[in-house]
Amino acid sequence: MRNIIWKILTLSVTVILLCGTPAFTQGLSGWLNIISDNSSGYQDGKRTSDSSTLNQNYFLNFEKPVTPVLVYHIYLRSNLIDSRITDSADETTTTYKRMVEPTLDLLLQNPVYDLTAGYRRQEEWTTAHLRDESRETTELYYSRFNLVPASLPSLSINVDRLRDFDYLSVSKIDRTNDEYAISSTYELPSRDVRFRYILNYSHNIDRDKANIIEKTVNDNFSGNYNIGYTGALLRDTATYSLLYQGNYSRNKSRQTFKQTGTVTTKRTSLGGWHKHDGVTQDLGTLNANGLLVDEDFKTSAGIDIGSANPTNRFHNTGISVSSQKTVDRLFIYVSSITDPTGDSLDNAGNWSVFKSNFNQDGTWSAVNVKDAKVTVYDRPNNIYIFEIEFLEPQSDSFYKAVNNVTSNIASVLVTEIEAYGTDNIGSKTSLDIFNTFEQGLNFAASARPFTQLTVSLNYSLDRSDQNPVSLTNSLSGVFENIFSDSLPDNKSNFRSTISRNYGMGATWLTHRYLTTIARYQKSQNFDSREETDTDFDSYNISFNSVPLPTLDTTLSYTRTIRYNFDKKDSTNDSYLLSVGSRLYKNVNMITDLGYNQTDTVSTNATTSTYSINGTVDARITQQVSSTLNYNLSRISSDDTTTDSKNALIIINYQPGRSINISGNVNYFGSDESKTTSEGLSVDWLPLPAIRLNMNYLHSNTDPKTSKTDSINGYGIWYITKFADIRISTGYTKTIEDIKTENYNFNANLNIRF
Repeated sequence: MRNIIWKILTLSVTVILLCGTPAFTQGLSGWLNIISDNSSGYQDGKRTSDSSTLNQNYFLNFEKPVTPVLVYHIYLRSNLIDSRITDSADETTTTYKRMVEPTLDLLLQNPVYDLTAGYRRQEEWTTAHLRDESRETTELYYSRFNLVPASLPSLSINVDRLRDFDYLSVSKIDRTNDEYAISSTYELPSRDVRFRYILNYSHNIDRDKANIIEKTVNDNFSGNYNIGYTGALLRDTATYSLLYQGNYSRNKSRQTFKQTGTVTTKRTSLGGWHKHDGVTQDLGTLNANGLLVDEDFKTSAGIDIGSANPTNRFHNTGISVSSQKTVDRLFIYVSSITDPTGDSLDNAGNWSVFKSNFNQDGTWSAVNVKDAKVTVYDRPNNIYIFEIEFLEPQSDSFYKAVNNVTSNIASVLVTEIEAYGTDNIGSKTSLDIFNTFEQGLNFAASARPFTQLTVSLNYSLDRSDQNPVSLTNSLSGVFENIFSDSLPDNKSNFRSTISRNYGMGATWLTHRYLTTIARYQKSQNFDSREETDTDFDSYNISFNSVPLPTLDTTLSYTRTIRYNFDKKDSTNDSYLLSVGSRLYKNVNMITDLGYNQTDTVSTNATTSTYSINGTVDARITQQVSSTLNYNLSRISSDDTTTDSKNALIIINYQPGRSINISGNVNYFGSDESKTTSEGLSVDWLPLPAIRLNMNYLHSNTDPKTSKTDSINGYGIWYITKFADIRISTGYTKTIEDIKTENYNFNANLNIRF
């Protein structure tokens, strides 16, 4: 009966699409997406795995205005997943997901304000038949009010109630969450004076009858502001800018427990961080990545640790938390079609973890990893967790996990990161109050005393106080710390960290063919607990010359001296010659010659690095273009020397507007191994509505001989403007100690109306 219903629904959507009459389609829209995915794996001709997944998504949307300012919106979304996995022992695991979600929205819209209220109910089953023992219901009541008057502060008010429950006689899921939030934003409309603030307050009550933490009440307030001014002097020959910014937050959490004892609890995230270059394990300052902590476990945060690209190793994936509570493990959520259990990353030796209180170069230190394992989070949606456990709990503000190798799986997308710690619950209730006050001062000025000379000054100070002694103490303290290192007395739950940078530079147009740039920069990082105290002095001089329109050269020298608790720790000297040239019409070349030497005082060790990097781009004819990238490097220390070579050449041939052929050859060699690969890709548009693509890759690795051949292809047929079907297939063969083969076939149907 249920199969008949789904067939009727599919037929109805198709009829609406094909008929397209105004009576049917006015205010109505929707889409359907059906994906069939099949894969199998073999070792020495024996099947080791076989899987198939059918994923069906249906969506109907109806929207109609009642008045010019009042609109109601109804939509119905459903998702059906049937997944089957057979392992090498011929044991088959079958998983199902049946989900239907109706929603009703009311929207009151006005140029100055808008109000939205709605109800959403999601019913989900994890069995093929719709039985109550596998049923889970999620209800959401929500309302949003936004007031945005012109040139005045805005106001937003949100009221939400979420309930999640099952239908078992002894419930495993019975959770209710009530949230009330209010926020206001204002920005001064001025060119020279900058003033902006954002205020947020939320009150959240979370009740979970099936959890050891029975009730949690959170009150969170945050105020973010910045004040600045930009000006000019002496007929605009001198400019300057001043900026003061701050962010104060107060988090109050009251928890009620069913019982006392030891429990592992999630630490509140203060931010997600990431950086990657594929070469360096410990990258200094990470970049903010909010997608890592948005509690969306299905959507990629833009990080792939799979084997499709050898440079996918050394992703620095981080999280910031309060140092008030210890952290003893990190959870890395990933999306992967293949279960990563037994994968190369299912191994503590292939992960590294670092901690810091600053997120700055030279402040990260290693954390010993005790264990790393894979757990299943959401099998129907192919979401898994790499759980990385520390040898000992840590009390720092920043943590990052680094994958030292890639996964054995082609594509493994990181979606989220979480930090956890173990707490000993001594009573049935607990109260935690955590305050942070982050402030920043920035000053920059530049002047042109002569036509050929420009001088610049810069100063910045960032101070972060956790559980500050008082607001006035922190407010006055940030100005005292402009030149002073003094901090309040060390309290048990107080921590303050300071990052201070200042420098000066000059740019001198020495000759019409020569520009000289000199710069000095000093960086200081220290904290109130005297756990960190590092200084960096950096001196740089560079010469830039453009003697010809086709030639641009730069020679630079940089010396950086690092101090740790006022003692010299290391000295780094770096030389770089960069030459950019146009060798011929449509032929461009960039070459970098570098030398780097680091002397470490504590170990009396010297490390030298020599490198040559280059790129050549050439358009040989209107149809043929090519690119050559190469790298030669040597790293030598007192007792070891390591050489590496890398070269990649890509040739593109476009005989017509509808076809493109690309070939590449890549070589990477080091003292430990050598890898060569050759690839060919063809993209063809035989008809305006049909696209075909095929690519082939062969790679060979020595001395442990490993050969890999893979061929993949896909075709897209744009049936109409509103419908398309995509079919893709792939085959990969790897020969090392054994022969491993993997087959994959995927079909994807999309219909929109």
